[in-house]
Amino acid sequence: MSGVGIHQGYDVSAQNLEISNSVMSCAAQRAQPASSSLKAIACASGSQQSGGILLFNLPSNASGFIKDGSAYLRFTLTIAGTAADTVTGGNAISSFESLITRLTLQSNGVLEQIQYYGSVFSPLLMEHTAGYSYFNSDYQIMTSPTITIGTNGSAATIVLPLLNGAFNSPSGQNFPLCLFPSGLQLQCDLASDAQALTAAHAATFTISNAFFHYEEVDVGMEYVNSLRQSLIAENKLFEMPFISALVMAVSSASVIDNTFGCGLLSMKSVLTTNIPTYAQTATKYQTYQGSYNFRVYADGRLLNQWVVPSSSANSSYGDVPCQYALLQSSLDNMASRVSSSGPAMSLATYQSQYWATGVSSNHFEEHGFLCLQGTKVNQLQVHLELPNASAGSTYFAIFMDNILCISPATGEATVIR
Repeated sequence: MSGVGIHQGYDVSAQNLEISNSVMSCAAQRAQPASSSLKAIACASGSQQSGGILLFNLPSNASGFIKDGSAYLRFTLTIAGTAADTVTGGNAISSFESLITRLTLQSNGVLEQIQYYGSVFSPLLMEHTAGYSYFNSDYQIMTSPTITIGTNGSAATIVLPLLNGAFNSPSGQNFPLCLFPSGLQLQCDLASDAQALTAAHAATFTISNAFFHYEEVDVGMEYVNSLRQSLIAENKLFEMPFISALVMAVSSASVIDNTFGCGLLSMKSVLTTNIPTYAQTATKYQTYQGSYNFRVYADGRLLNQWVVPSSSANSSYGDVPCQYALLQSSLDNMASRVSSSGPAMSLATYQSQYWATGVSSNHFEEHGFLCLQGTKVNQLQVHLELPNASAGSTYFAIFMDNILCISPATGEATVIR
């Protein structure tokens, strides 16, 4: 029988006794006094159609923080068509996040920008990090109604939770709106009709009555001024870590060799997926195209590589189970005890509708204690073999650590990436 005993000659921490917190008096202190209120910022650019821009000006001289995970867009979506039809969102998961092709948060400069937000970034997260029951109930209610139209068109209210990193910090920090004396701008660039919608006949969209919603945690100006003064006295910046992604697109081919200039201090993982050529009449599924060799180089040094066999005992799906395992490893979901498969509940749907895979370059997962936990890379080189490549695009989502740094004296913000 084995066990932990007194080790002779070495100091082992398990030799010492410590009282469990579960049998001790709680030492937690009460939270900073604050109040909460729901905010709704009207779109400054009015009604918009394909190719337009939704612009939201967040207030200056605020006295609060945007509560982590509370931000979303709400708007009226009007669909016009040439015939009676049913219309859904134009991405793999049929959500109307497909309306947004690029999302940008900026103050004196760009703080966060995500290309292909609605066609690649958001679907990847919802397909492979969201729980199945959440995806098929809560998320569908907000983002993915099927709109039935006649020749006169039809309208529906859409709610899109914002999944960008600045409003969803892994450490649970609220976004410090109060430290931006000139306010912020949130900009959503809209996709074309063909990219944004899936319909049997030609259809167009109009967005009106758009609002940016969030819950503000108001700590009062006395606390905000005290925070500024203490940071100035200690010669420190206000810091908040978050995770975001650079999403790049190249033309699909049987062999892809590409170099991306990244300039990142901490790359966490590289995911890849394929989407056939956009057509409004077809769902833009993410399809498996026979990939079996993926190599990632950081500044000429082989960072990670996998080569999986082209056949397996389950010959119907070849190496697809290996691809899924690599994806989960890249997302740190391999040992999850909670379903995180979104809609991909079988090999068949994963292979034909929600395929993605990747490699990890992250070393630690200690949010709130360590930051910049990934790999430094200036030039990222990728090699991907797709024997069954079809016309369309192959996307690479490069996830990275960021640190938002704000000067307490001026409100000037920079982001360390």
